Amino acid sequence: MSAFWRSISRPLVLDGVMLASLALVAMGLATTDVLSPVGWSATTLKALYTVGAVALIMVAASQVLQRRFRISGGMVTALAGVFLAGALFGLAATAIVAMLLMASAIAGTVVTGTASPKDSAWPMGQRLSIGLALVTIVVTFLSPFRVNFPGAHLAILALFAAPILHADIRRQLGADWADMVRPAVVPQDLMPQDRTRQSWMPQGWMLLWRVAAVALALFFMLHAALPERYHDALAVHLYVASYVAAHGEWSYDPGLFVFAVIPLAVDFLYAHVYLFAGEPAVKLLNYITFLVIVALIRGAVARRYGASAGLIAALLFASMPLTLVESASSFIENPLTMWVTAAAVIILDRGRSLTLRAVAAVMIVLAAAALSKVHGAIAATLLGLLATSLYLGKRRRSIELLGLAGCLVLAAATALSSYIHAYWISGNPVFPFFNNVFKSPFYQPVQFVDGRWINRFKLDLLYQATFHSDHFLEAYNGALGFSLMAFLGTGLVAAVIYRQMRWLALAFLAFICAIGFSTQYLRYFYPILPVAFLLIGLVASLYLVRPRMALVFNLAVAVVLCLNVYKLNAGGWIMASYDFRVLFDPQKAKRYEQAFVPEKSLLRLVNQLQGRSSRVLLSGVSSAAPLEGTALYTSWFSKDFSDSGTAAKSGADVEAYLHRVKPTFIVHRSPPEPSYAFHGLLDAEIGRLGRKIATMGSVTLYEVRLP
Repeated sequence: MSAFWRSISRPLVLDGVMLASLALVAMGLATTDVLSPVGWSATTLKALYTVGAVALIMVAASQVLQRRFRISGGMVTALAGVFLAGALFGLAATAIVAMLLMASAIAGTVVTGTASPKDSAWPMGQRLSIGLALVTIVVTFLSPFRVNFPGAHLAILALFAAPILHADIRRQLGADWADMVRPAVVPQDLMPQDRTRQSWMPQGWMLLWRVAAVALALFFMLHAALPERYHDALAVHLYVASYVAAHGEWSYDPGLFVFAVIPLAVDFLYAHVYLFAGEPAVKLLNYITFLVIVALIRGAVARRYGASAGLIAALLFASMPLTLVESASSFIENPLTMWVTAAAVIILDRGRSLTLRAVAAVMIVLAAAALSKVHGAIAATLLGLLATSLYLGKRRRSIELLGLAGCLVLAAATALSSYIHAYWISGNPVFPFFNNVFKSPFYQPVQFVDGRWINRFKLDLLYQATFHSDHFLEAYNGALGFSLMAFLGTGLVAAVIYRQMRWLALAFLAFICAIGFSTQYLRYFYPILPVAFLLIGLVASLYLVRPRMALVFNLAVAVVLCLNVYKLNAGGWIMASYDFRVLFDPQKAKRYEQAFVPEKSLLRLVNQLQGRSSRVLLSGVSSAAPLEGTALYTSWFSKDFSDSGTAAKSGADVEAYLHRVKPTFIVHRSPPEPSYAFHGLLDAEIGRLGRKIATMGSVTLYEVRLP
């Protein structure tokens, strides 16, 4: 096909795919209940409008300062964010997270090297990701040993920050600071394929997108500052952090806690900051990793396709309701996603020009991803193979091949260490998954799978996940947002016909298939989603160079962003109930937490009464944080309970089970949940077996007094 016909046909194909995608969005909006309002009360709407007004003022002020004093508008906004973080999360949390970020930036700079006249410095987002990965690997290796106390973790930060003493590192960080304060003016809006054409983006649109970006960042920060109330976060992630902080190690019996030996690297990173400032530090760190993901997307697209395309791609990702749920909680997906995204961006930036240093950087972040979750190991395998293949695409000297082999062996040994440890303890390297194969005695000999999220992996997966999200997540319809439904198809087609990012697109689809064949849970797909927005950035660049189509594209983006914001509260069942006023009133905050997770107050009381030596039976509740002692779950979380507790048929059986596990306290919800007969039997006997200490709502704390 001649170049002339290609220049005509390729835009027509893209326009056709884009129209079809937007038509599917319109059909879904018209034929489903996805537009049903979720969580927009007078209070929440007022909060949204206030955040929008503050964002507008911040952007306007930053523009004035930039024009008058040539101070970067982004720097002004960032400093305002730091002060706000101190007010919302507390000075202690802000200080320890800032120290961690500084140490990580220094370590990342050491790995990537300082800038030279021939090669510019690596973007700060990539260096931060690499440094955080190194810290995470270290604290993960230390987690089984009784050394996890504040002094030891301060020493870790000091060790990672020590290279600041080197003149080249100080010079590089000084240059970074100068660039942030007074950035150089670079014509970033030029297409790499045709640098004679500039993207068509009026200043008004750019200001609108900047206001939207700041508003989303503020809205997400306010959500992140709210007390944690999510089940998974309190039952696993924050509990691991609180247990390590109290005991100095993680050495839990997998018979009592099914998640005791799964990859927990992010939880150990959370424990690192929890040691100093508790839950607020964990939530702030998780929020910061969300910002790093956004910066990685924006930076990668901007360097390749222009600043306008980068901002749009980042906004479309950040505005998804699913992203809010991940960032407002203490889930582990944001740090995991940050490392997967960093690996993808490093590969994208360098392509076949990957150096051994770049391959090493990719392997560091992928090792941290693999140590965090099995899904991270899948992403690490795909992107690791891609990076290695690209590096070997050029003829390499023997010394380079030897260096690559050493890098791969070290990365594989690091990444596999958690799985080897799991096999050593439980007999199943991916415990509790595939236990029908490995038959660990600590879990039933069946495949671990949640029956709620299976049998939906079909060709219409994206459509169903968009408009029937409650089949794929504990959420309301629309939880995925509309960005992917509107633009992903065009991005995949553009990658093929324009021969860009094809291998990343293939890795994205391979990850979706690898996860989707087993389970269709939206949070499990999340780690690879930023790659989709790199493809969407390509789409944005192709439309922004066509003046008429640029206007249409900007309008389409505006509509999708509005729909995403309208459905922000749909990302989780409990996201619809919030009140930011509690952030500024301690009494309201206390009542707010007690209304949603009253057991947290009771567990703090247990910490005061017995500390880390307590053994607390959780009856009808699964939230274990901020408990310092041992949590005794009465659900499938505990193999011991599944074997013995579920067999209880009478009050005598319940008493016998309590004698078996020896709890010192019981946190009991009444009326009992019907899921397990044990809870009802305990409810009838609890007055005889324990002494009531305190009650919060429907949850009561008892001191155990067995006959």
